[in-house]
Amino acid sequence: MKSIILILILAVTFSVVRSEIKYFSQRSADIIIESPIFKQNSLLFLKGNVYSNVELTNMKDVQIASLISHTMGTIPMGSDDRTGFPKLSVFNKPKLNLFFGLDGVSSADLSKASLSFLNTENAINVEKSFYPMDSVAELATVATGVTPDVHGIVGSHWETPGAERMNAYREKAIALSANLADVLTQTYAGQSLIISGSSSSAMTGASAVHRDVAKQYPNGNYHAVFSGAYQMQSLYGYNRDEQFKFTITDIERMLYANEFRNFVLPTGWSTKLAGDQLTIFSAVGSKVTIDIDQYSALLKELTFVYKTVRMFSEKNAFNGAVADSVPDMISFTFATLNGMDKESALYSFALQLVDKTMQSAYEQLNGLYGRIACEVLVMPGMPAADQQLIDQIAEVAGEHIVGAASAPTVYLQYDSKAERQTLCDELEQVVSAEIKVHCIAHPEFDIRLLQINASSSNSYNSPDFAADSQATALFQVFLFLPIILVLAVIFGSLLMMRISFDAQKDTLLFRTARRTH
Repeated sequence: MKSIILILILAVTFSVVRSEIKYFSQRSADIIIESPIFKQNSLLFLKGNVYSNVELTNMKDVQIASLISHTMGTIPMGSDDRTGFPKLSVFNKPKLNLFFGLDGVSSADLSKASLSFLNTENAINVEKSFYPMDSVAELATVATGVTPDVHGIVGSHWETPGAERMNAYREKAIALSANLADVLTQTYAGQSLIISGSSSSAMTGASAVHRDVAKQYPNGNYHAVFSGAYQMQSLYGYNRDEQFKFTITDIERMLYANEFRNFVLPTGWSTKLAGDQLTIFSAVGSKVTIDIDQYSALLKELTFVYKTVRMFSEKNAFNGAVADSVPDMISFTFATLNGMDKESALYSFALQLVDKTMQSAYEQLNGLYGRIACEVLVMPGMPAADQQLIDQIAEVAGEHIVGAASAPTVYLQYDSKAERQTLCDELEQVVSAEIKVHCIAHPEFDIRLLQINASSSNSYNSPDFAADSQATALFQVFLFLPIILVLAVIFGSLLMMRISFDAQKDTLLFRTARRTH
C-alpha cells in the first residue's frame, strides 16, 4: 500500500511539470480543457460578532479551513497565511461554527433577488487554487484546507482507468485528507456535535465526519444526512440519524404550521397548498406555483434546517451539546439551486427562501449558544460548456472518449490512452486561442492492479492521515495540560482562602498556640 502511494505521489509530481496543471493520479481526466468560462470564483460571507472587525476582501479557498480552525481553536488547518484573521483569546472563542453552502449561485444571481442575510457589499472574493473545480471538489477543499491533487476529490464524479464511474464520497471514492469535522471528532473523542446535511450525498460527505473516523467513535455525537428517493437518509447506514428522517408527507403537514412558515418565508410572504401544488405568494403580490413531488429536494433541504434547529429546544438535545464545554459544528449545503433555470421566477423565489432560512437558523442558534461563528460560501458551480467546444472535442476524440463529449474534463477509454498526446495536439489545433489543452500523462499501471487497489485501499492508513492523527493528539496535550494546571492553581487558592479565614483552626497562616484575646 505504501509503495503504491509513493508511486502515485511521484507520478503526480512528474506530471505537474509536464502539464503545467495540478492533478490527482488515476482520478483526474486524461485531457483538461482550460477556458475562462470555467474560472468563476466563489463568494464568502462572514457572520457573527467574532467576525465583526474582519476586513478581508480576497482570500484563497484553502484559507477558509484555516480561518475556521483559527476561530474555533482547533489544530491549524489549510494555508499558513492568516493575514486579517480575527484576534481571539481562549475565553472568547465561539462555541458553535455554523457553515452554509449554496451551489449554483453567482454574484450576479444574488443581485437579482431581494436578500437580507446575504449582503453582496460584504462579500469576500474566494480565489480557487485548483483547476478544474466543481462545487463538490471546492467544498472538499474548503473543508480540508488542501487542494484536490492532495485530498483526491476531483469532482462530483470521475472515471477510473477501467471506465468505472466513481461518485464522490460513495464506497471507494473517498477523500485522502482529514476535514474540519474529523479534526473536531478526534480532538474531543467524539463529543463534539457535528451535523452535516444536504440533498446531495456528495455535499453532505464533504463536510461530514468521514466514515473511517466515525468507525473509531461508534457512539460519537455526529450526524450526516442527505435526500434519498423517499426520505432523508444517513450517510452512515440505516440504523443512524433516525431523528432527521422525514418524508414528503411530513413536509406537507409542516406547511400548515405557523412556526415552519415563519422560519422559511420572508416577511409578508404566504403559501397555499392544494393537493400536490404549492403556491408561494411574495409580499409584493407575485406568486409561483410548484409541484411538491417535483421540487421535493428543495423542500427537504429547507425542512431539514428547520427540524435540526427545532431539535435544540428539546431537553438535553444532542447529549446536551449546547451546555457542554466542547466546540460544535453544523453544516448545511443547498444543492438544489444548481440546475434550476436562473431566468425563472422560481429561482428568485428559491433564493429568497434559502436566504430567510439561513437567517432564521443563524438567529435562533446564536440565541441558544450565545456566541457563534457563521460562514456562507456561495459557489457558482460548473457552467455548461459552449456547444462549439463540445462539438470540437467530439469531432477530434469522440470515438476515444468514455461516454459523451464534455468539458473541461475529457476521460479516454483505456485502450485509447496511448494516443493521449496525439489527441491533445489535434485538439490544440482546432480550439480557439484563449483555450488551453492540458495533456495529463498518468502513470501506466496494470488496470487489474488499479482496480484491486481502489477496492482495498484505506485513505486513513496513509502517511498524511497518520500525521494528522499525531498532530491531533499533540494538540490535545497542549490544550488540556495548561487547563489542568490553571484549575489546580485556582483550586489551591480557594482552598487556602477557605482555611485561612477560619481562625479557629490551625493552619500554616495561624499560630498553633492558644489565643488569649
